[in-house]
Amino acid sequence: AAMGEMIYMLAHQWRQPLSVVAASVNSLKLSLVLDEEITNEEFEVCADVVTQTVQQLSETINNFTHFFQPTLEMEPTTLKEVFDGTLGVIGKSLENSGVSLTIENATKSALSISKGSLAQVLLSLVSNAKEALLERKTALPTIVISANETNRGITISVCDNAGGIEKSVMRKLGEPYFTTKQELNGRGLGVYIAKMIVEKHLRGTLKWRNEKEGACFLVALNLDLQV
Repeated sequence: AAMGEMIYMLAHQWRQPLSVVAASVNSLKLSLVLDEEITNEEFEVCADVVTQTVQQLSETINNFTHFFQPTLEMEPTTLKEVFDGTLGVIGKSLENSGVSLTIENATKSALSISKGSLAQVLLSLVSNAKEALLERKTALPTIVISANETNRGITISVCDNAGGIEKSVMRKLGEPYFTTKQELNGRGLGVYIAKMIVEKHLRGTLKWRNEKEGACFLVALNLDLQV
């Protein structure tokens, strides 16, 4: 399921840049077909567009390679760096789906953590929220990621406005292989995996609750912060 979601997001990230490359090349081909003169300036502009777009595609691959790499190595980072990387992976998928993502990061400290593990948790929670929003055809679908720090660590929340989790699902959510994807709005297995990563590799907890407009997933990390 995680591999499928990764390929889906990668396809969204590549589709628009590939369209730009195709449009640039087709413009040159059309000029040749119509026997129009192609100036050096026009050719250089087209070449620059293609080169920049190919670099963007290469950066996308680097993002996926880095953030899906199965490593538990602890490394110094900031939440901004993790959020930026996560957005780099899933941003185009959200944009193409018409889902708005807002990040409210009130943290300033550096932390030592398995960056890839935290990124995978955030990707899972954001993907599940997006799926619930699209499934319920929510008007103005929105996801908000908030982060705050205390002397005990950092709390990250991922909230949506999809209407919340049904009471019958709330207690069993996070159990492995719980019921069907349709009944869970896509949250079941992803939440279980995210919960295991948070507890076993990030020394934290993952909880969830309904708020006024939708569901909120709360990641609490007990970390040694470095100002």
